Amino acid sequence: MVTKTSWISEDNNHCLEVIPDFNNCKKRSKSERNGRNKRRLMANNSDNNEDLLIIEDLMATNRHSIEKLFNELLHKVNTDPKFTDFRDSLNINDNYFINKNEFKDSLLPKLLKLATDGSQKATALAVLSVILFNDWKSQKSKLSEKALKASLIPQLISIYCSTNETEIHELIFNLYLLLLLIIANTSKRVMALLLLPDNLLINDIIGVINESNDVNLVTLSLKSMQFYLYYCRKFDTISAVLPVLTKLLNQTNMIIVAEVCNTIYIFTQMFQSSRKAVIASQVCHKLLDLWSDTTDEAIIKPIYSIFVAIVSRFNEYKNSMLGPDLNVLKIIPQLISSTDLNKLCAINLIKCLAMKPICAKHYLPQQQIQQIIDSKTICLINDLIENNDNNSDILKSSAVNAIFVMAYNASIDQLKYMADQGCLKALCSLLDTQSEQSYQKYTLLAITVFLYEEFKDQLKSNKALPDPSKQLSSFATIIRNVGGLQKLNQLNQQSEDDVKQYVEEILVNGFGIETRPNKRQPSMKVMETRLSLIACMDCKADSANTVIYQCKHVHICRKCAASALNKIYTGERQKKCLIKDCGALIKTDDCPWFRIKGKLYKLYILLEDQLERKLEVKILK
Repeated sequence: MVTKTSWISEDNNHCLEVIPDFNNCKKRSKSERNGRNKRRLMANNSDNNEDLLIIEDLMATNRHSIEKLFNELLHKVNTDPKFTDFRDSLNINDNYFINKNEFKDSLLPKLLKLATDGSQKATALAVLSVILFNDWKSQKSKLSEKALKASLIPQLISIYCSTNETEIHELIFNLYLLLLLIIANTSKRVMALLLLPDNLLINDIIGVINESNDVNLVTLSLKSMQFYLYYCRKFDTISAVLPVLTKLLNQTNMIIVAEVCNTIYIFTQMFQSSRKAVIASQVCHKLLDLWSDTTDEAIIKPIYSIFVAIVSRFNEYKNSMLGPDLNVLKIIPQLISSTDLNKLCAINLIKCLAMKPICAKHYLPQQQIQQIIDSKTICLINDLIENNDNNSDILKSSAVNAIFVMAYNASIDQLKYMADQGCLKALCSLLDTQSEQSYQKYTLLAITVFLYEEFKDQLKSNKALPDPSKQLSSFATIIRNVGGLQKLNQLNQQSEDDVKQYVEEILVNGFGIETRPNKRQPSMKVMETRLSLIACMDCKADSANTVIYQCKHVHICRKCAASALNKIYTGERQKKCLIKDCGALIKTDDCPWFRIKGKLYKLYILLEDQLERKLEVKILK
């Protein structure tokens, strides 16, 4: 059960038991944490929450397989007569309840001695496994802690190295897995971690992987490594492990390859140094080749999650993944022409590349968006949206979100290119009155981004408030020409109130068609022109002729009013009315697009939190 959310910082020096701030690892205030939790709850409840491979899910799957393995062993030990006689000879009761001091001083040494010498090695190891498994389930791992203190793991390694029997090897590796599971869930996790001889266990696992041809043994070794990587963070043998994993990617057995991919995925979730090591190695090249050639879901998900975990954190990681030697965009066309899962992963990877890095939230990824544009993948995304026969709503919704994220972070020139490539036409094709309400919202907000960003550019460059009732903008003209305006009018008449509000804002601010009820209409016309005999109190050059503030004082010119209004949209500090003793501000509810501006930000943060929530490293107790 997850009881705390913790995060090991990039420098691996401290652990914060709060929601992590990937920017600087400082604790958030209560209000910041509450706001963050609220957005995360929204992300959890979102209908458009595409699943990544989550590291806790991988651990839970491993845990389930271990429990199943030991339940089968428990049944075998309880029903096989040879185990009954063996237990009776050691005075072990049927419930396996043993005094912890008696276990440490007497029973454990006897079992380890029998496992080292004689003909009952496998029996002794199986009974020891069942005792520790039952102890984990019923006694909160008290016996396991005693066994760890008694250097159980080094003794198991010694037994393992002294024999070539496959059955003994498997029993010992199963015990490794059980001990790692116990460590992950013990209330004294930190103490237990200190008892593990890190390099000894990992080096032994690497040796088994290199020398064994047994699929089950290699798979168990990789699962052991996954647990160890995840729970034993003081792991300093990255350089030794990566070549082994790279070599295993050449395997023809897809079970082993899938476990290798899962192990590399955990690498990318641990430390900055481990991510850099993955990027610098040949692993990424092999993973790209493997991804482009497979349709196996067990392999696709971890590979996709590896690249998402890398490109989502730092800008330099994105540049590495989009460099001339390793360009993840080169396989996008092949993935989009493949299975639905590959299509979904390809679109979500593009969305991650177009997002602001988690550890550099103020960086605008326009360079990466330009690379996406140059790779001609936008046309492929548009085709996925417009293809009504084969593509699911989840796939189309993900494609809409990818266009939204790119448009949200793009420059105006990049937006114009995206519109010319058919993004607005594709989005307008989804304006169907029969679509689900949430699906319509995402589509309308993606269209809004184009119109809103163009409005801001016109306001800034022309120093005047655009009037769509007199002249449509270029994006609004495209929407009208592809039939989008007609569909918007139909939605305005037939859709529910939530969707209708989005449509009304697009109609009035993009096309100059007022359909809002009186209570949502502005109380004053921003930048209304009036006659005045005084000079502008801001620039002192032109005549004051424009109403912009709530007080309706006429004391600034049109250009200064446009500059003051522009600050509303850029988030800069607002100018106040300069009339003596007034100090009124601009009424934001009366500003074009302002009512829907927050919706755009809210959707972007929701998509960002969906990604960040799944990349956070949580420690299970």
